[in-house]
Amino acid sequence: DLSVHLNARYSKDDTNGQGYDVVSGLNDIGGIPGLPGTGLVYRGLSAEQHDTFCALFLGPPFPLVPGATDCFGYTEPNDGDNTVSLDEVGFFKRTHWGFTSTIEWQLQDNLRLVSITDYQDFEKNYFEDTDSTPAPLFTFQQVVDSNQISQEFQLHGESETLTWVAGLYYLNIDSDYIVPTNIANCCLLDLRNDYSYETESWAVFLQGEFEISEQFSVTAGFRWTEDEKDLAGEGRCFDAGLTDIWFPGSPPECELFFGGFVQVGERINATTTLNTFAESRSEGEWSGLLQADWRPNDDTLVYAKYSRGNKAGGFNAGAAMLFLPEAFEFDGEILKSFEVGLKATLFDGKARLNASAFYYDYEDFQNFSAQGINLIVFNNDAENTGAEIELIANPTEGLEIILGMSLQDAKSKNLDFGGIARDRTMANSPDQTFNGLVRYEWPVASGSVAAQLDFNYADERSLNGIDHPGMQADDFLVANARLGYITSDGKWEASVYVKNFTDEDYVNTSFDLSTFMGTFIDVPNPPRWYGVTVRYNLF
Repeated sequence: DLSVHLNARYSKDDTNGQGYDVVSGLNDIGGIPGLPGTGLVYRGLSAEQHDTFCALFLGPPFPLVPGATDCFGYTEPNDGDNTVSLDEVGFFKRTHWGFTSTIEWQLQDNLRLVSITDYQDFEKNYFEDTDSTPAPLFTFQQVVDSNQISQEFQLHGESETLTWVAGLYYLNIDSDYIVPTNIANCCLLDLRNDYSYETESWAVFLQGEFEISEQFSVTAGFRWTEDEKDLAGEGRCFDAGLTDIWFPGSPPECELFFGGFVQVGERINATTTLNTFAESRSEGEWSGLLQADWRPNDDTLVYAKYSRGNKAGGFNAGAAMLFLPEAFEFDGEILKSFEVGLKATLFDGKARLNASAFYYDYEDFQNFSAQGINLIVFNNDAENTGAEIELIANPTEGLEIILGMSLQDAKSKNLDFGGIARDRTMANSPDQTFNGLVRYEWPVASGSVAAQLDFNYADERSLNGIDHPGMQADDFLVANARLGYITSDGKWEASVYVKNFTDEDYVNTSFDLSTFMGTFIDVPNPPRWYGVTVRYNLF
């Protein structure tokens, strides 16, 4: 009647920091030939436009080298997206350990108690040459010491027509951060933020599925969640006061460039400003679902579902708090979801079809926008309408075919930028995606061989909540291949693979450094790469 499952885990990483592909970029501050002066950011423009931006924004003597990739004279060689030139190779050191206990106690034939206890400890030290050029312009470091504990109790019950679960949940995450950002050679100042961020959450929930008949069932669920978040720390800005030498009477660099932002506080000595902050927020919100299922036969399920979910609010912090105090906090998000769908088994079990259509209505959607080296979360309403379909077929023994498609229209509603309010595409939400897989397995000697081809296509997408032209990513099609062998007892496995064998170039994400260096830094996808794996299973 009693079972206990214990899981312990440990992992360690020790590798290099991120490198970036450097691309010319600018902010349309006005006065740039051919641009309307709307404050949007662009990439891939002419050398004349980029040089004009450097001269207008940074002033003489910029650009140091006309026609260079950045305003400081670096020209990116045509050596491919995955080659970088660094003045300092970064590092990524991380350790993580934790354990989970799952205890199940069968109280009665139709009543079961479950306890899930989890603890995790996480430490990270990360450093990168952010500008990814040979010049020592911009580095970023983050040191994290974090731990979390969660406890969940579930009580499961069932009768002939009703299956239900009720429970309690508790979570605590306690994290300390040290985040220095060095931009002295770029912008005559350095930034450092030390802060702690604690999240405490608890919830109660109840869900039940009631069978009205053999063909109809209804599922209903309710959850109440209380969230509390506490942020406390110190933001520092360091400068040398050189602006007073060049421009007599000017304030020091911290106040001149970033005065009024959260990062800059009272000047405590000749080189340092300090801003001490302590913020707290708490909120309670409900979530739930109501779903109706219809099974006209053993091979078909038709369903309709309404669900309401919530995501707690929080605070903006991180590498640089170069934003106004009113942007410090963002509110919780509420999602109302409507979905209808079909799941069917076809052709005597040789195929399965899954299809659905959905409408998402977001209240206070937690959007984000990259503003220089800041990533700012903010709220606006949004909606998403779409459909998904997936076909899984096994037309003959050993052959599996999977095809999938997703269509969506995801919009942030009436979002204002530069005095223009309109609907804008939600970030990382391509209108169309397609995927497919073909796998064939056949017996060979005392085992089996499997050959597989798969692909994934994504349409153009925005990388930012504000749809800057420079933050748009092109569509891509990535295909992979694998050939593997496994022994009949399942103990030995070996395979060769080629990933991205079409050598497709696309950008995973991008950061806007136009107002610091006149560039974007892109995280490119891996190029064509291949390898061999060998695995032995002890059990």
